[in-house]
Amino acid sequence: MMEKIDHRPDNSFVNVRITLIVIAIVSFPFNLIGIFTENAQTASINQLVAIIITDLFFAVYLTVIYFAMLIIVGAVGKHVVCVYGNLACLVSGLFHAYATLVAAMDRYKAYIARISRPKSVALCPSCSRKSNYHITDEDQETGVAVLASPELIDAESESLVGGGSTPFRASEDTATPRLGTYVRNIQLERSPSLRYEVVESYQLRRAERVLELDDLLRLEEAIIQLGFESVEKQEKILNILLQDPATMDDNDPRSPFLAQALAALLVFISPMLESLSFCPVGYEEPKLLRLEAEADGEPLPITDYVFRHFLKLVCEKNMPFLQNLRAVRFLVDPNTCVYGTSYYQPYDLFSSLNLVRRLPAVDSVHVDAISDTHLPSVEPPPRSGNYTCITIQHSSLHCPYLAYTIESAKRLEKFTYGIGGRFSRNGMLISFHPECVFRALFAHRASLRQLDLDVEGQTRLLDLIGLRYLKYTIEEEEQEQELPRDDPVYLHEWADELEKLPVEEEGIPSNMPVDACSLRSFLQLKDLSIGVHILYLYARGYGGEQRGDPWGDQLIDESYSLVDHLPPNLESLRIYGYKKGMKPRLRGVPQNLLEDQLAKLMAEKDQKLPRLAVIEGIEELIPNGETLEGPGNKDKLWKGEADDEWTEYEYE
Repeated sequence: MMEKIDHRPDNSFVNVRITLIVIAIVSFPFNLIGIFTENAQTASINQLVAIIITDLFFAVYLTVIYFAMLIIVGAVGKHVVCVYGNLACLVSGLFHAYATLVAAMDRYKAYIARISRPKSVALCPSCSRKSNYHITDEDQETGVAVLASPELIDAESESLVGGGSTPFRASEDTATPRLGTYVRNIQLERSPSLRYEVVESYQLRRAERVLELDDLLRLEEAIIQLGFESVEKQEKILNILLQDPATMDDNDPRSPFLAQALAALLVFISPMLESLSFCPVGYEEPKLLRLEAEADGEPLPITDYVFRHFLKLVCEKNMPFLQNLRAVRFLVDPNTCVYGTSYYQPYDLFSSLNLVRRLPAVDSVHVDAISDTHLPSVEPPPRSGNYTCITIQHSSLHCPYLAYTIESAKRLEKFTYGIGGRFSRNGMLISFHPECVFRALFAHRASLRQLDLDVEGQTRLLDLIGLRYLKYTIEEEEQEQELPRDDPVYLHEWADELEKLPVEEEGIPSNMPVDACSLRSFLQLKDLSIGVHILYLYARGYGGEQRGDPWGDQLIDESYSLVDHLPPNLESLRIYGYKKGMKPRLRGVPQNLLEDQLAKLMAEKDQKLPRLAVIEGIEELIPNGETLEGPGNKDKLWKGEADDEWTEYEYE
């Protein structure tokens, strides 16, 4: 027991010493709390609140003890240790309470700032057997690598894949796991391709992971909320998620289904998702062909493409998912060994468009390095897509594909299409028909604000030499013209939608004069990037009086002026493929046509196009994009964007 010390001046040193000792003793538990709260940012909000309450409780408790001592026996003045000790308790408690509140406010501000930053999730083959859980902040792209991990994201999970971890962990509210609200981007990079084959159906296997009962019930409930009503389908998805990715290699037939199931669940728990990237998610025969096969007694196999079916359900049933998704990027197949990465890869563009075109907030779709597929899906109906921006770059597509894609948008504001940077597998180039694409664009003349066409590297209708060299006949080109939409397969596929769609207007009426069907009609067009020859053709326009003139003989008109036929509100013009003194590739026109027209444009633009502030490609050549030929051009290969590398950064 500590000795009793009288309160005398000569005892001041002793009093100070005892006071410091008492303060140190009383402060010790609070210092421990401070140590633990140093890392409180990694804890949940509930844990942080509990720490604050504990600290405040100690402060209040010690304060009550001090004031209780004041009303005890009058000898309290002689018990210096009690007086100073309890005073120390009061000061220490209040100080730590204040410090904890300040720290809590700082951490709350950091928490608000953190959830406002975009997060992304990548489902990629390279992550398949790893235990990565990397989320980055600040200016770096954020993401979670979870391809083959069957765990849903949860802030309490330290690792998405681990020997003793559970394969699924949900928060108390299954519909909104904590970290799901942070996710802004999801990327699926696992297709149904397995080297040289494609898997369609999933075979049930023995479950490789065991769940706690509560987790199993939550997982089953989440699968039901994905919209799959079939009990058999639900059991398959559950079985897929209970497979262990650590036992899978790159050619395991389970991995495509696991990736798609995870992607569907991640979308399900990510209400703030803004962008989605995915590779081919499987081909399915049109409805009519499936019905006919079933009627013939030879039904087609049922596919188990979970993510594909989930996206279809979201659109068809107006389910409350992907309500904030704005940007969609289609990726080429990263898993096939049939197509080399240096070639245009066959891609079913219609299939991907049909999966996302009806999403309410979707604004843009983007794809690179593709060509026509030999077995395309049914084209989307006209004016049925909510996207307003379409970007197709470094690709080589037949014009009907482009026309159907353009026509699928309800309201098109930006369209980009360019070739080049890839090799052609068969050495043949696909013809680009300027008129076919113009007619599709003309339907959006009231809304189109930005147009970028870099296609003159494979435009055949401009010169005879190119036609002969490429062995491409007039008859073959006529067969490429867009066909009428009266095919039974098309009509049956979209029967319900076609009844609700507005009547499609004729792109260019046959009796409309040429001047009214030119670039001049695009009143909202502000940014134009285009090849020099197609610029001239589009400015000339297309109308009924030119329909019988496939070679453009009627383009000869000495009174014609390019500057008078450009969009009146044009602000920027970028010209591909023009070199001073070059001769035009148009049949029967003066050799100095292009030079004279562009010179007149520069001389009169301030008067006739007052908003045109930027013109590029006249003084300096901007090369056309070109499909590569021969091994010597590998240095011109378009390599695409660098693969995302998740930075190892602690989530704090």
